[in-house]
Amino acid sequence: MNLLLVRDGYRPVAVRPEDRSEYLDALETASNQGDLRPFQLLMHRRLAETLAQYVQVLRETHENQQGLEQGQ
Repeated sequence: MNLLLVRDGYRPVAVRPEDRSEYLDALETASNQGDLRPFQLLMHRRLAETLAQYVQVLRETHENQQGLEQGQ
């Protein structure tokens, strides 16, 4: 899945170990019932959380860089 996302210019989505059961259930629902909604909802939620983590890391890096520059 992440390979497809990256190939199309998107960021990979981190599916955590604690999401594994929900992830597998969503895949099974999509496969058996043709209902993609549970998978889409999980992926959207994980994408939002993953992007929030990226933003947090960037903010911290920026703040640290500013602190280093002010300390010079």
